[in-house]
Amino acid sequence: MKLLRILSSVALLVALSASSLFAGDQKNMSADELFNGCELAIKAASGTGLTDVESLQAMRAMAYVDGYIDAIAMVLKTSPQVSIIDFTRQPSNEVILNRIVEAIHANPKVRTEGTARIVIMYVLRSLAANP
Repeated sequence: MKLLRILSSVALLVALSASSLFAGDQKNMSADELFNGCELAIKAASGTGLTDVESLQAMRAMAYVDGYIDAIAMVLKTSPQVSIIDFTRQPSNEVILNRIVEAIHANPKVRTEGTARIVIMYVLRSLAANP
């Protein structure tokens, strides 16, 4: 039993280390990188083939967006009184990606000067208000 707990702890530490390494790479995504990745993910979802590099860009953008949504969901579950966004029904990835692309198209200055996290928070708040 003790060995099982030790192995479980080691597995958890390895998983957390790997995820923090990946997250560390994600923290500085620009709005332009998010825009390009979201556009590529939308193309892939419509059946358009992507190169390996384009597929990685699309997956990186999706992982970044999913990470924010997961973090918000955790806050909602553990401390609903401090949550900054309340989703009664979580929108689909397709809706979120399209809204991100639309938001950046509507505000071109954000694409060159903004960060991905600002765009995502703006879009998620607008989705919570108007699903």
